[in-house]
Amino acid sequence: MNKLLLVVIFSGISFVFAQTSGRSFDTASMSGNMSGARLLAKAYASSNGTDNRLFHRYWMNGNVTLDNGKVVENEFLRYNLMSDELFWLRKKDFSIGVVYKNLVQEFTIFNDSARIADRFVKVRLRGANASDSTDTYLQVLTEGKASLFVQRKAIITDNAANGRKEMNGYYLCVDAQYHSFAPKLSSLCKTLGVDGKRMKSVIQENHLNICNESELIQAIKKYNE
Repeated sequence: MNKLLLVVIFSGISFVFAQTSGRSFDTASMSGNMSGARLLAKAYASSNGTDNRLFHRYWMNGNVTLDNGKVVENEFLRYNLMSDELFWLRKKDFSIGVVYKNLVQEFTIFNDSARIADRFVKVRLRGANASDSTDTYLQVLTEGKASLFVQRKAIITDNAANGRKEMNGYYLCVDAQYHSFAPKLSSLCKTLGVDGKRMKSVIQENHLNICNESELIQAIKKYNE
C-alpha cells in the first residue's frame, strides 16, 4: 500500500519521490516555485551509493544545466556508468535520487583534489536502425572543429582491481554529426574521410599512441590547431 507522497522544496530545488512497500516509483507531478532552477528526480531504491558502478568514487560538487537552459549549482553528484544515470545526493536529508534524463542538457562534476572538471552532455545517438535512437550521456574530452567524446561504460568483474572492466566507446563529432570509432589509427582516419591523411600525419609526427586516451586527446587537439 502506498505511503505518503512527499514533495520537498528547498533552496529553489525540488525533489519529488514516493515510497511504496520499501521501493520507489516515478511520479510526473511537480510543484513549487517555478521561477527558480531545480532538479526533479526519482528516489533511488538502494542505499548503496558508493559501489564500483559509479564513475566517481565519492560524492562531488557539480552543476546541472537543464533542458530549459537554467542551471542548478553546487549539488552533490555522481555518474553511474552502468546505467548511464546521474545520481544526486540531497543535502537536506542525504536521500539519493536519479535525475530524470529528459530534463537534463548537461552536467559538470568538479574534482576538488585534482582541480579537474568532468563535463557530460546528453546526446541522441542512433542505433543500427535509423528510427532507433536513445539519449546518452557522453563525456566531453576536447572540443573544436572535431570534438572528441567518450561514452563511459563498464561491466562488473572480479578480475580487475576496482571490480569493474571499462568498455568505453569513443565518438568524434564533425559538422554536428557523431561518428563512433575505435581508438586506433585506421579507424580514426577512416572516420575523418578525406582529412584522414592529415590526422595520420599529426599522429606520426608527434609520436602519439592513440590507444591511450590522454594521447588520443592530444591528437585531436593538434588536429584542430
